[in-house]
Amino acid sequence: MRAAIPPHSKLWGFLAALDDLHADWLNNWIKPVAKPAASAVSLDLRPEQLKASLAKLDDLIGLDQVKSEIRDLCAMLEISRLRQARGLKSIPTARHLVFSGNPGTGKTTTARILAEIYKNLGFLSRGQLIECDRSDLVGEYIGSSAQKTKAVLKRAKGGVLFIDEAYSLARPSEKDFGHEAIEILLKEMEDNRDDLVVIAAGYPDLMEKFLNSNPGLRSRFTTFLHFDNYDGSQLFTILEKMVKEADYVLNEEAKEKLALQLDEVAANPPAGFANGRYVRLRLEKAMARQAARLFGSDQITNEDLITLSAADFE
Repeated sequence: MRAAIPPHSKLWGFLAALDDLHADWLNNWIKPVAKPAASAVSLDLRPEQLKASLAKLDDLIGLDQVKSEIRDLCAMLEISRLRQARGLKSIPTARHLVFSGNPGTGKTTTARILAEIYKNLGFLSRGQLIECDRSDLVGEYIGSSAQKTKAVLKRAKGGVLFIDEAYSLARPSEKDFGHEAIEILLKEMEDNRDDLVVIAAGYPDLMEKFLNSNPGLRSRFTTFLHFDNYDGSQLFTILEKMVKEADYVLNEEAKEKLALQLDEVAANPPAGFANGRYVRLRLEKAMARQAARLFGSDQITNEDLITLSAADFE
């Protein structure tokens, strides 16, 4: 297939970028087309930016299944477009997604990276991520939900609209105006399907109820990505990354203590466990305790300022 593509074309650059990071994935998808080579296909690809976006995806802690499914989805979209450009039937692919999982499992971060990838593949014109929830879409009187939802969708056009706790749009009360927002969403998802991606996110069981609340939702959202809770070692890696980014270090006693604690909390998560958010809250509390411990000391070294001890994580 490479032989049919000019070596200086954008498509050649795109294939080279993916080869660097995902050679096995790419080779599984790209097969020779049993048809005379067409003229060079001009696609709006950004190989260097794409390579950087894919690297961000790979750098996410855990989420191996999610990463694999995103690569497969991108491959389907790109190969479908290439087939269409070569005069072949395109592959039916759905862009709109459901992200299910507990809080703090990386859904928003993944959505932001996916927006970048789609932009750099040429599937979105802008690639911005617009986050919203029920309060941004649902009004308090007839017609207000349509106005609010259209305003949000206007901002999201050319990018990804990420609806957090999307199930809250489908409350059972007849007096609720969430159904009005859903109807507008469904229409815009169809009318602007070539330059808009909508991601509905929330708890797994509640997202099922959301999709069942309107037949149009089930037909629009056909791709589901589930974000598992992090295990103890992943939570510890997330914590170490946060500590480093904040210009702190953990002493050895703190590392040993936290590794055990995070293994325990991951094995027996409390109600409402928020994964990465839980880790961030633990760190913020430790930083506050360290500050209180150091406050008023006569001599404070640089090492004192950056070191978090086991006592700080009580």
